[in-house]
Parts: sequence; C-alpha cells; structure tokens
Amino acid sequence: MKVKFIGSLLIILASGLPSASSYCQESSPENVPLISYRIFQGQYNSDKQFSDFLAFMKEYPDAVDEIALMDEVFPRPAGLPLEAVGTIADKLEKRITDLRQAGIQSVGINVAHTNGHWDVPGMDFTPMPPAVGHDGSRAITCMCPNSPEFRDYIQKKYALMAGTGADFIW
Repeated sequence: MKVKFIGSLLIILASGLPSASSYCQESSPENVPLISYRIFQGQYNSDKQFSDFLAFMKEYPDAVDEIALMDEVFPRPAGLPLEAVGTIADKLEKRITDLRQAGIQSVGINVAHTNGHWDVPGMDFTPMPPAVGHDGSRAITCMCPNSPEFRDYIQKKYALMAGTGADFIW
C-alpha cells in the first residue's frame, strides 16, 4: 500500500468539487513514484550513518517510493576532480544495491554541479572556463556549458554515475 500525503483541501471540499485525494487515488498509476526522498551524503557516507538510515527504511518500507542519492553536497566548488567522482560512484553503487535489497523499488542519483547552479559565496573559482552572461559578466563558480572542457567533464561524470546501475540519473 502506498502512503500518500494529502494537504488541506478545505476550499475544494467546500466547493463540492471532487477532492484532489480522490483524484490521486483513482488516477495515479501504481508504478509511478509518489514520494521521492533526496538523500545527501551525510545520510550515506559513513557506514554507521547509512546503517541507521537503512534500518529506518526497513522499519517503514511504505514511507517512500523512490530514493535519489545526491552525489555531492553544496556548497562545494563545481568541477570535482573525476578521480573523486569515481570514488563517490563506487560508494553509490554499493548503497544502491543495499537499498534495493532493503526493498526500495527505485533508487537513483541526483547529480549536482551540472549546469545552471548559482555562484557559491566564498568559493572563488571553477577549474574550467566560467559561464559568461549576456552582459559579459563572468560567473565565479559556474562552468560554461559550451566549453569543450565542461562537455568532456560532464560526459565522463555521467558515465561514472551510469556505471552504478542506478534506476535513474537526474
């Protein structure tokens, strides 16, 4: 049974229209995730912390339909070296396997520091050419998505994440 959280529907109910809850329960396909948790490294990096998290998920298996493990945390400079990305991918692969064995049906990865993120105060560099605005201003920590360096980097980063066997990558 899927756990569904339904907010206050007083206005809809008062108007006599069908409630959103009845619409969701009657119209949502069973295989569509309704609750997706984004889990940051603090919950899975150490074996102890992940063990605690896994125990919680085993105790409450209907609490979530899908888990997205974050590959990096903010604030951190964009362009983490690929060697470090590979280390993160190795850990994610193990965590994905463990979560599936615990009964989580869909486990994926939320890839950080791709394109369109903001400049992070206190971090004054990007290892690749920075994004440039329409007015010629240069970003401090956002990489230029058109640079060959970024395209090469992001292709390799996503390839490492794809090697984890994740159900989805976003």
